[in-house]
Amino acid sequence: MSNLSDVMGGRATAEFGASATLPCKLTQSLSSESLEQISWQRKTKGKFRFIGNFADQNGTLQLNDVNLDDEGSYTCIFSLFPSGNFKTEIPLKVLGNVFIFTLCVWCICTYIYIYI
Repeated sequence: MSNLSDVMGGRATAEFGASATLPCKLTQSLSSESLEQISWQRKTKGKFRFIGNFADQNGTLQLNDVNLDDEGSYTCIFSLFPSGNFKTEIPLKVLGNVFIFTLCVWCICTYIYIYI
């Protein structure tokens, strides 16, 4: 028996400081299966918001205020009963100008001499 369930994702790109949308959708499932859970894996420091729709089998995730630390691969996982987990990897590339600068601080010290 072939399994008809499949998860579709895609590449995501976002400008530095903007929001990123990571698409994820369960495209096919057998009528005898029930969607139990949609989950994502990657530490994001609370910067994400689930904007998908469970009823539409849409697991889209939105990341806000994207920076270079957010770049990388995200895993979207649909858990179906009784078939199990179906997942896809969504790579996120962060674009934009990143300015690296060095701040030099000069300190002129004044010495106080005490003669005894």
